[in-house]
Amino acid sequence: MKPDADKGLPRKHLQRNSTNPSTIFNSKNIAKEYLTIAAMIDIYCRKIHGRKNSRCPKCLELLDYVEKRLQFCRYAENKPRCRECPTPCFAQPQKALIKKVMKFSGPRLMLYHPFLALRHLGKKASDF
Repeated sequence: MKPDADKGLPRKHLQRNSTNPSTIFNSKNIAKEYLTIAAMIDIYCRKIHGRKNSRCPKCLELLDYVEKRLQFCRYAENKPRCRECPTPCFAQPQKALIKKVMKFSGPRLMLYHPFLALRHLGKKASDF
């Protein structure tokens, strides 16, 4: 997998809708968060659902839901971590599923997407 030349991000995530997430979202931070969660959903779908080259319909639906929620995030550049957000935007079923995906994929993110994992860990460390 070749990284995107100007951002160092995995190309397959940038080609999801054949647009760059930076143009979809009104904030660079939210675009980076989207790339991280897309990578986590990919890992989950590949390992749990056995999909190699594409996401299953359930995972696609979850990623679309995340995209819609992030597009309308009222905090933009100052977005806190979702767990600490004063106005949670995920419905309970999706929240439970995304927690399951993150719990499974979080430790594996370092193996498959080390730059995304380091940035994600750096964000956690900077919250203290």
